[in-house]
Amino acid sequence: INPVNNPPVSKNQTLIVSELYCQLLCPYDRSLSSSDPSATLTASDIDSNVLTLIFLETPSCTVGSASYLDRSSGNLLKLSSSKTFTNSEQWKFWFQPQANMRSSCIGTPGNWVCDVFTSIPFVVTDGKDNSTVSYLNIVVTPDSSNLYSKNFTCTEDIDCPITLVTTLSSTAELQFINISTPERVLKLNTNGGNDHNIPITFNGTSYNTSGVLFRANQYLNGDFVMYYQAEDGCNISPLAIAYISVIPVNNPPLCY
Repeated sequence: INPVNNPPVSKNQTLIVSELYCQLLCPYDRSLSSSDPSATLTASDIDSNVLTLIFLETPSCTVGSASYLDRSSGNLLKLSSSKTFTNSEQWKFWFQPQANMRSSCIGTPGNWVCDVFTSIPFVVTDGKDNSTVSYLNIVVTPDSSNLYSKNFTCTEDIDCPITLVTTLSSTAELQFINISTPERVLKLNTNGGNDHNIPITFNGTSYNTSGVLFRANQYLNGDFVMYYQAEDGCNISPLAIAYISVIPVNNPPLCY
């Protein structure tokens, strides 16, 4: 009896994430943790212990980005169809949906029943034969929780540097959506990064900056709210909020 090669057997897997989830592209600092939702793909082969995972397609910009952990840097990298994976390490993957995108769902928070948002096809090969096509199915659930926010305190009549994010990928930039009562703002410039000390506009322009330089109008104090997000030319992160509180100072009398 002549032996024949038996192809690997792979399995579909489902990854469920919130519509507000971000990791690969975030408008704030965060590190990968064990609580981040991920999917681990598996396969078996009775003939071979050495297997290679190959993605046939990757998600388009309209839906989001899949990512994997780069062991050398410890960072997540965007998945490309040219990237292959051997089974010397776990086949573990993450997904960040495009801003304001989610599955079609019915139900209530905590009890959603959702359709598959997008599917990423893959095969596993032993070098001779491929498995049948399997899918990493992504489900994106609605999320009505509060947006990420951070509080900053500034002093009246003084330029106030605000760091929104300390590290962004080389392709990422910050886009500022709006700020409350802009007529009360004397200065809102970029602060840090390649685009430094540039007046910020809210016309869809993105900036290679890590923060803003803020100053309210003279003698004004109070609270301001600014919305912003990160983008990389393909994907856009969820919105984030910066709450800016300007504390008053005593102003000496003026003599005329």
